[in-house]
Amino acid sequence: MRLACMDLEQEAPGRLLELGSGDGSRLVLMRTRGWSVEGQDVDAKASAFRLRAEGIPVHHGALESLALPGSSYDAVVMNHVLEHVADPIAVMRECARLLKPGGSLVSVTPNMRSLGARIFGRSWLGLEPPRHLHLFNRENLTRLAELSGFGRATIRTSYGNADGFAVGSLSIRATGRFVLERGASTPIQSLAAALFQACEILAAKFARDAGEECVLRAWR
Repeated sequence: MRLACMDLEQEAPGRLLELGSGDGSRLVLMRTRGWSVEGQDVDAKASAFRLRAEGIPVHHGALESLALPGSSYDAVVMNHVLEHVADPIAVMRECARLLKPGGSLVSVTPNMRSLGARIFGRSWLGLEPPRHLHLFNRENLTRLAELSGFGRATIRTSYGNADGFAVGSLSIRATGRFVLERGASTPIQSLAAALFQACEILAAKFARDAGEECVLRAWR
């Protein structure tokens, strides 16, 4: 599963904030599922999305500087955001403040203990220096949730995007770089990525850390 709905498929719709909302595609999807949605992004270009998304509001700037009202959201989600921020604890504490009692945070990050991290080593896409400032696994995400004031947290790993991680890692190994915007791959890389995805699905049945991504779900 590629986490299109950020593990909220079974939740009753409410008010949702997505951090790092980018082009807003997830916000559009979640709105079709009944959620009242808002976005946040530090990229000024992302703010233009509100003109293309039928009035979905997008808050521009660092989350901690926005002074959004506390206890306002039923869910806060972020996909591959936490590894980019300078102070993950500050961001997580702000997320806890913004959530209503009983509300939940969902955060997806690369898993530094994944099968791909072990196989590809320094070429693993999840490292992505210098853009990734922090590397996460199930243990340090659990501690991060505790330090940030969440009362309960669950963490699993996901193999849903293993093929994409493999394509990126193979490209880095072959050329020393991977241009995410293009996502280009050779036929051999595509075949290898499909085989890697199948291997990771199998590995996940026996090793809970195998998945390329950690999925943190924390409740206020």
